[in-house]
Amino acid sequence: MVAVTPGFHHERTAMGASRIRSGNAGFTLIEVLIVVVSLSILAGAAIPQVADAMLHAKVSASLHAVTGVQRAVNENYVRTGAFPEKLDGAWFQPQSLPVNPFEPTRTVKGTKYVDGSKNSAKVHPSDKTTTIDIYWYNPKNGRFRMRVPWQGDATSTLALYNRANGTQLTKQSDVFTP
Repeated sequence: MVAVTPGFHHERTAMGASRIRSGNAGFTLIEVLIVVVSLSILAGAAIPQVADAMLHAKVSASLHAVTGVQRAVNENYVRTGAFPEKLDGAWFQPQSLPVNPFEPTRTVKGTKYVDGSKNSAKVHPSDKTTTIDIYWYNPKNGRFRMRVPWQGDATSTLALYNRANGTQLTKQSDVFTP
């Protein structure tokens, strides 16, 4: 005879033995480990995809900003016959230069001469990273570039700079190739 314990269910197995089970059915340690491992594998596969999507969005936003600033500079040139000495935030909404998507907390308000060059042949900054400033502008030829954060090595940084600006430089030191 099986003794009845309050709060527990008594079951008979196929062999006729009695088994006591708690009213609160739970998971075994193996079942929990299988779920944790499965979720870890899924997260490991998804995280790089999210990071790639975020980088792609920043590159697209950068290209859009570079195109918008370059258009405003060119319109000014058509109107006045000269490239502006300074980039004017009033040309854009909300009264400031577009945000650099790689450095969204560093903004430029109003009129600012953006670290540029007096050499009319120079179309790229020597330092293509955001360590100096988030933009680069040469008032002698109207070229505007978005600087990017250091990527751990010169090749990766140059690749991101090219993607962000729609350029095809092959050397970090290249400042004259259009």
